Amino acid sequence: MQSRQRKLHNTSSFEDRIIINVCGDRYETHRTTLELYPDTLLGNRKRRKFYYDKTHNEYFFDRNRSCFEAILYYYQSHGRLRRPNFVPIDMFLEEVNFFELGQEALNQIRKDE
Repeated sequence: MQSRQRKLHNTSSFEDRIIINVCGDRYETHRTTLELYPDTLLGNRKRRKFYYDKTHNEYFFDRNRSCFEAILYYYQSHGRLRRPNFVPIDMFLEEVNFFELGQEALNQIRKDE
């Protein structure tokens, strides 16, 4: 019985995983993690579909890698957004806008600066 439950859990967990490729760096996360923010680019299945690469079974973004780690952390941490120290503010704001994190995220960045 436990083996069957474990197998079922592993299968559903595997099916929930998403691979995001940002200029060659691959990140894995859960679809459900992203979909906590359905108004964002990554959280909205229809919007992110445009970036899906069937050949590699991943989403590809030609974007700034250093910024993306902070963007992904936003989803994983339930809304905490911090600009990496070595990333210029204008570049970070551009990425936040691209990934459509919204006005609340932009306000958070401006407050922290």
